[in-house]
Amino acid sequence: MGEAMRASVIIVGAGPVGLTLANLLGREGVETLVLERNPETTDEPRAIAADDETLRTMQGLGLLEVWERDLFRDMPGRLRSTSGELLAEIRPAPTGNGYAIFNTFHQPIFERTLLGGAERYPSVSVRFGHEVTGLEQNGNGVTVRGVRPGGDAFEARGAWLVGCDGGRSFVRKHLGIGFVGSTYSERWLVLDTEGDTWNQRDGSFIMDPARPTVTIYRTKGRRRWEFLQMPGETDAFLLDDATIHRLLAPHIDPDAVTVHRKVVYLFHARIAERYGEGRILLAGDAAHVMPPFVGQGMNSGIRDAVNLGWKLAACVRHGASPEILATYEPERREHQRKVTNLSVWVGRLFMQRRRSLAAARNGILRLLRAIP
Repeated sequence: MGEAMRASVIIVGAGPVGLTLANLLGREGVETLVLERNPETTDEPRAIAADDETLRTMQGLGLLEVWERDLFRDMPGRLRSTSGELLAEIRPAPTGNGYAIFNTFHQPIFERTLLGGAERYPSVSVRFGHEVTGLEQNGNGVTVRGVRPGGDAFEARGAWLVGCDGGRSFVRKHLGIGFVGSTYSERWLVLDTEGDTWNQRDGSFIMDPARPTVTIYRTKGRRRWEFLQMPGETDAFLLDDATIHRLLAPHIDPDAVTVHRKVVYLFHARIAERYGEGRILLAGDAAHVMPPFVGQGMNSGIRDAVNLGWKLAACVRHGASPEILATYEPERREHQRKVTNLSVWVGRLFMQRRRSLAAARNGILRLLRAIP
């Protein structure tokens, strides 16, 4: 096994939330160890929306100048009828953060940017291919056990541990913390394409009761498509190339784009019963997941990292009482609950499948749009 690795803070998970927290701690000189079971950062563009607070955080970390080369800023949101008629446009008012609220990006590039940022700090070590398989804690710290690439065992010890290891979090499950909420019966086909031919660089909700559809421009010709699975359709049917061609055809020339990713998703709205226990804390999807309709999943996790970052640094570097970390959950939980509820409500409004209710909704939107 060899000698145990040591750090003041151990982070499990090197996704956007874990790597953001590593940067925040590295900036403060906190000895930080990041353990990620995958061999490298992701090549899948799962998250695509970044809000003003996330951009402000990246600015503070000195990473925005690099990342903004891959950002599409100030994305308008548009609600469209089955025929493509524009029913409403949503462009939130600017906030005091100095950035637009809805911006899109390519997650693989974002994660590489965050990794490069973390590597600036000699106090931060990121270990890929290190899968955590066991945890122990006492009043003084946390001991982690796991497996390195090749199967060799490792051990790591730290004063604190933060589980940023996603919705299926090993850390949360190890603590026996429930994940309360709902998993929706509806499934969605999610496509990521390149070679965009849609004539609008926007995020459009196509509110067709026969097939609710979402399409969002990202960057450099990349686009996200989401199609609701209808009754009687199987995952295999939706993932078939002929089906994908037929679904894209009303909107773009399917032969002009390349489908780089196709997957069928279930959406969830869940929050952990507790955001941690003792010296082990949860952040990001390990603590909460939500439907994607307001683009706040990753951004909520970045807020967790910001909230935890300065508090952990205060405890480790400046002698603050660990009681300061007791403020993390109450400060984040209520906000997270409201954002999750908003996402659920927006999804129900936009993706209505009952034709009578959809017609009434569209009529109200037309009326509102006509008012000067």
